Amino acid sequence: MQLYLGKDGKPLSEADQRKVSEQLTDAAFRRAVWTGALTGLLMPSRPSRDMDAAVVNQKGSTIEGPIYKTKSADQESRLYASVVVPEANGKKHVEFVEVSPDNPRVKDALKQQPAKLTSQVDADTALAISRYQYRLNDAGRKELAVKANTFAAAKVRLDAETARLRNTETTKPTTTTKPTTTTKPLEPTTTKPLEPSKKVALRETKEGVVLDGGKVPIADRTLEYPELRFTPSDLGPVGRFTEYLTEKGLKTNGSAQIAEGNSRIVLEHPAFPDKVIKIYSKNKIPDYNTQVPYLLQRELALESFLKDSGVRVAKIDRDPALLSRGIVVQEKVKAVPYAEVRDTLPPAVREQLDARIQGLKDRYNDALFKDYAARSGKPLTTREAPNKPITPAGFDLNIGNVLLDTSKPTPELVIIDW
Repeated sequence: MQLYLGKDGKPLSEADQRKVSEQLTDAAFRRAVWTGALTGLLMPSRPSRDMDAAVVNQKGSTIEGPIYKTKSADQESRLYASVVVPEANGKKHVEFVEVSPDNPRVKDALKQQPAKLTSQVDADTALAISRYQYRLNDAGRKELAVKANTFAAAKVRLDAETARLRNTETTKPTTTTKPTTTTKPLEPTTTKPLEPSKKVALRETKEGVVLDGGKVPIADRTLEYPELRFTPSDLGPVGRFTEYLTEKGLKTNGSAQIAEGNSRIVLEHPAFPDKVIKIYSKNKIPDYNTQVPYLLQRELALESFLKDSGVRVAKIDRDPALLSRGIVVQEKVKAVPYAEVRDTLPPAVREQLDARIQGLKDRYNDALFKDYAARSGKPLTTREAPNKPITPAGFDLNIGNVLLDTSKPTPELVIIDW
């Protein structure tokens, strides 16, 4: 597909081919996650059907509305029903379950009203939602999310390997003496191969140091590091920002500190209230002038990596005058910490967002951690919360770095640090 799709009749460039490939892979992964989740919820296991029967037979429960019937290609019929279930507190809830035609309550319902034909997809969707809401506790939902992500990763890898083998077979040169243009072997591309994770040294220049860019494989994706130029200085972080303001001719009354992280402080922007300033602290980073270039380069690379994954992030100002001083100026996002509102969200929404965050960690955290450790020589660690242990950091998605924008009809995760 990448080789033959094009724009305005022209073949895609190599850069566009890579972009299409990454988008297709990510979309395939997200689709496979839901396939894995649905499979886990719909497995026709004996416990699930026994629990469905227990719901129908529970004292005080009643079948509401018609019995629904599906038919498969081999004409096998399945029956489903909405059952009103009483709770101990006097309230009621409705569960959608698969029912047996031999159940006396089902027989009575069918006498009153014939079964209504519905599609298997609609029945499966309603069944999965009901089981997710009423059969799983928090531990069960987390376990399902992990299994769904594992299933998706395996499926995407299998699909990619199958496609690679298929492509190898279809592009194999024929043994005829006069091959046609359709069987001509593909010409080798000139794309520079991806480099495995390895140490990248700083290069000294008259203006400072340069950290070369590069592309490395991260799980099923490609991480692209931009070239970074940094000017070492004896000034502290605040002094460097003051130097920047003077250079730009910006006059202010100072900046108030609003947050503090593992390696830097966060200030209000004195000139632009819709932005914040993040400055690496010399007190927090012993090898300041040699480590900050790696941290900055990682931050820029992961910003693009996350955006290409379909995640909303706080945009970074890539002005070289800022970056060369070790200063990050970033969009100030109007949102609330996800951890503060998580428990107030509907269960289905909460678990979907949890799975999104956990999916990023499961897929990329280990590979990102190893790559940065090899590239910089300094492995990163983080503490997800004050009461949590220090852990290796590929993605630093601790409780203060993930926000939720509730101003939209569908709440949206926003990552402000990584």
